[in-house]
Amino acid sequence: MFKKIVSNLPYSPSLLSQVGFYIQRLKKENITRKLGLIFAGLTLVVQFLVVVVSPVPSIASDANDLIRGGLRTAGGQDLSESAAKDALTSAVYGANATPGLQELFEFYGISREDIASSRETYICSKEEPSATRGCNNPDDRNLRSIGRDRNTRDPSADVRFTVPGRSESYYHRPLHIWDSSSTQASKYKALSIDGGRIYVLYSCGNIVFREPPETNITTDKRIVSPSGPVEPGDILNFQLSVANNGNSPAYNVKLVDRLNPNLRPLTPITEGGTPLEHNQDQVKVEWIIGTLGPNEQAIRNLRVYVIEDAEGEIICNRSDAHYIDQAGASDTEHSEPVACVDLEIPPEVVTSTPIHRPEREPDPEPEPQQPEPENVPESEPEPEPICLYLAAQSASSEFTIPVSITFKPTFEEYSLTPVRFKYFVDNEVVQDSPDQNLTWSFEDVDTYQVAVQIRFSDGTVTNKSDCSLEITTIEAPNERIDQSKSARLLASFNPIRTVAGDPRSDSLHQQTVGADEIIEYRLTVQNSGNVEYEDYTLPNEYVSDVLEYADVISGSGERVSEPEAYNSEISLLGGGKLNDGVITWSSEDKLEPGETIEKLFFVQIKNPIPETNQVASNPLRYDCQIDNTYSNTISIKIDCPVEKQVEQTIQGLPNTGAGQSFSLLVLVVGVSVFLYQRNKLLSTELSIIKQHEINGV
Repeated sequence: MFKKIVSNLPYSPSLLSQVGFYIQRLKKENITRKLGLIFAGLTLVVQFLVVVVSPVPSIASDANDLIRGGLRTAGGQDLSESAAKDALTSAVYGANATPGLQELFEFYGISREDIASSRETYICSKEEPSATRGCNNPDDRNLRSIGRDRNTRDPSADVRFTVPGRSESYYHRPLHIWDSSSTQASKYKALSIDGGRIYVLYSCGNIVFREPPETNITTDKRIVSPSGPVEPGDILNFQLSVANNGNSPAYNVKLVDRLNPNLRPLTPITEGGTPLEHNQDQVKVEWIIGTLGPNEQAIRNLRVYVIEDAEGEIICNRSDAHYIDQAGASDTEHSEPVACVDLEIPPEVVTSTPIHRPEREPDPEPEPQQPEPENVPESEPEPEPICLYLAAQSASSEFTIPVSITFKPTFEEYSLTPVRFKYFVDNEVVQDSPDQNLTWSFEDVDTYQVAVQIRFSDGTVTNKSDCSLEITTIEAPNERIDQSKSARLLASFNPIRTVAGDPRSDSLHQQTVGADEIIEYRLTVQNSGNVEYEDYTLPNEYVSDVLEYADVISGSGERVSEPEAYNSEISLLGGGKLNDGVITWSSEDKLEPGETIEKLFFVQIKNPIPETNQVASNPLRYDCQIDNTYSNTISIKIDCPVEKQVEQTIQGLPNTGAGQSFSLLVLVVGVSVFLYQRNKLLSTELSIIKQHEINGV
């Protein structure tokens, strides 16, 4: 339009008024362009200072960091690849190395040479196509990070472990737990070690590893000899074994045999076994195996004897294998099946069996007067009691349904040949055949009487009551504990907010609270299984994230914020104690199936609300949100001061470096200069045209 007016001006002088309008508009625009250029220039100066003198983060490190300050400069900038490798080597192996760090790295198979050959890369916390661009994650993307402290968002996800030979505790959890967004993955700069098997993050020096293959430990215990029943004084030979059938090594493997109270070990114990007192009536034998690699097995032999005052009818025993897996978690595996042997206790005085006649028999003349065995008709043997046994020996006659059990009779005491076996279950015939064994399935919870009649070749039939066995079936133990948490606004001291009718009085999840407002947390634990718990202890409640912006209120209504008060009992917790950000409870007497336990505690938002900056290496600290997990997570937003809101806004901006920002700003200043000069040129041209038309030149 401007060009059209100027081109038609010689033919229509009346258009001069419109030219005046454009002159006024360009004058106003000139002011805007000039101010924009001034502000862009000032911003360029500030950004130049940022590049020359980098700002130092107010909180550069966190208690969770393995290396304080990470692999960064004092100004918070990431080191170059070579400098990062030197800093990591110094922190692990240097003269001022962090205590325990060398043992931790060696536990995960990281050597000095591995660090020297590492490469800089980027990894993402989880598989999100929109966020993993430029990441070099392993295929499974199941990454876990190791740190010194519990995470504040979901402490239940932490796995605590210690390194063999050290006392320090470490925790590992999914890397994505540190994400500030539930939908977007976080991108991390890291050193890739051993081809991506291990990563070390620049921001904190923490180790990131792929979820290792499972360590599949199995144990077995069997009786080598004798093959039949034993008596007091007899010697038994056991063979114990532990095998790693997984694809990941097991560490600190220890084989433990808690002997049956009727057994004692014969010393010396072979292969390095150590007898230890387990309790008053029991002895345990322990072998230190050490590291057990994939597909490796360790076998140990043990000789024991039956004590003279042995009691019972059967002796059962099994072994345990204790170990630490590749992820640092401790576990125990029990041997299956249980090794059992029948115990026969001979009577003190035998008076009726001629074969076992005592030597102290006073009358010596009966010896030559016994021709009866030669005259006894072979077809009329005196049947002896027989018993029914389980084909697989068990320490108990209780079985978890559904179960299939094989029964077998004993008839070795008979001189005749058995020809048919009739089995009864609760007096009902279930099998009548030459097959001597019965395999029967039990589906319901009940007590069953299983018996057998044996028919011999001469037609003799045993009494089924002489050969019976009682079987009890029980429900499979269902050990299920359900936890839940709720939070609601209990009181508000803000004059523009009231509790009545406030939706926050029902649920505070994803709601916002302000200074001095009181929150009620309700923890619920329910025994949803069928197992009764004795001396049940409630799971701990981790409130360290809550305590960043709130104080726990005691029974008297006072804040429990002083360190010395953390050890005091809080009456509203029913005996709970707050210590170092963790609420613990003493054990309950009993938790029966279906029973529910509720615990309440109250917190009050601090006034003033802290303006503490977020930690550079831990974005979950002081993030204007309190997260609390007790099976389910309750997230409550905090109405933070303006300074914190600005910080939160900045956190959401693109993560560009100072150099990138400076380059972008130079471009913006260049565009501002161009627009200003263009405006100035147009104003000059219009002034000339106007003067020309007025003067008629």
